[in-house]
Amino acid sequence: MRKGYCAIGSNGKALLFAGAEPLTIAEDYRNPGPVALTLGLDHEITPDFGAGADFHHVNSTNLRGHKDFNLPSPMLRAEDPTVIPDIDRRARPIASLGSVTVRESSVQSLYGDCTVSAKYRPDNVFQWEPFHTWPETLSDDDNERSAS
Repeated sequence: MRKGYCAIGSNGKALLFAGAEPLTIAEDYRNPGPVALTLGLDHEITPDFGAGADFHHVNSTNLRGHKDFNLPSPMLRAEDPTVIPDIDRRARPIASLGSVTVRESSVQSLYGDCTVSAKYRPDNVFQWEPFHTWPETLSDDDNERSAS
């Protein structure tokens, strides 16, 4: 028979939910909603050659984000020259629990790009079509995987 693990608190009593990591959903959680706009233009310059441009804009709102409410206050380490705040996850305010995560819909993301292309077709067998895209992304939360 295998014995289970049970943490003991400072008062000598067993901590039933020691190390638990509760996850809940915020009261005002909303479904994500993207809105996209695409504009394109192609122009035949000669019978063998054409050029074009495409523009995309996507605005996504109410994206899923995670907030951990059981994190200690960030501290600056004196020996760190980068002056980046450090969070010691072992010193959580509620030491008997792991992360206490709330899933919320407060993240927003904007994406836009411009693509230019050319098409050259010297005969009916071969075609040459180079293109280049200049993208740009702006987001409230680009590091979702390490949120908790």
